[in-house]
Amino acid sequence: MYTTGQLAKKCNVSIRTIQYYDRRGLLHAKRTENGLRHYNDQDLKQLQEILIYKQLGFSLKDIQQIINGTDNNTLKSLIVNQRRKIKQEIKDASEQLASLSQLETFLNKHSDFPGNISQSIFDKIKNTKKLKQLRIKLLLIGITIDFILWGAFFTFFFTKRIYYGAC
Repeated sequence: MYTTGQLAKKCNVSIRTIQYYDRRGLLHAKRTENGLRHYNDQDLKQLQEILIYKQLGFSLKDIQQIINGTDNNTLKSLIVNQRRKIKQEIKDASEQLASLSQLETFLNKHSDFPGNISQSIFDKIKNTKKLKQLRIKLLLIGITIDFILWGAFFTFFFTKRIYYGAC
């Protein structure tokens, strides 16, 4: 049996965290006659499981569903949702990094930048990114058209040669 303090120390969390999880129904302490909470090895294992799920980014509501779930379908569904959420966060963070890089480039080119970002400057930064993407698309379209034109030229040239060469 573990007291709240012993369980908290064993899992490197605060006593308040243990008490909070107990109030939320994630842990189930046995109360002594004088009202102290005691936890057993199963509670220790459950707390470790809760902490792993927290580390994976699941909310306490999700963890409650996982713990109370009777099959793996709940966990599978929550994993899919969590992956989707994390991918969106990664995408958002990547866009922020790109914007920061563009802002830094802008600042390096314009040393008299006042320091406060107006919407027009932010729009210019975004437009720079869009223009770069547009240039890449136009380049790819141009290369494709070149292949088509050169292919048509060689096809015409060789069919003429074969036609006139046979006479």
